[in-house]
Amino acid sequence: MSVAGSTNPMNVLRARIGAARLLLSSQSDPQKKAEASATQAASVIETIKSTVLSAEDRATVQCLLATVDRCPHDLLEMSAHVSVPPTSASEKTAAPTTGRPWTMQNYSSVIYALTQHEWDQLSATMATLSSKMDVLVWRAINLECRGPSEPTFKAWAALMIVVSKAPE
Repeated sequence: MSVAGSTNPMNVLRARIGAARLLLSSQSDPQKKAEASATQAASVIETIKSTVLSAEDRATVQCLLATVDRCPHDLLEMSAHVSVPPTSASEKTAAPTTGRPWTMQNYSSVIYALTQHEWDQLSATMATLSSKMDVLVWRAINLECRGPSEPTFKAWAALMIVVSKAPE
């Protein structure tokens, strides 16, 4: 997809993700949705590869990707291309360089990005709550979550309550 006259690469990326969201939300057949999800994921990945993203842009893209109704493995593939480690010293700083505060990020759907291994760790009856919390925190960090919002904390707390209960 090409956005004519667009000078901001983030606008192109937002348009690409928005187009994927519209297309996938209109699909009701699971087989067609899976095919469309794979195609849209490939298109979004190509757009991501051609865009230089700051740490804040990567976090924004992760939030946008979480709003797309797609196959979970496609989200993981797209997230892997967004979560590139910072290369410059300025990107490694914890505070924004613009002097403005971080934007709160809604990562309440981070549970859809958990791998099977992570789910196994969360559902293990012998694992401590601390180790289960580490699984969730590391997934959020890998998805570039820098400023989780209140709904995000609420969803994570609910998940921790559910996985802390012994199965009956």
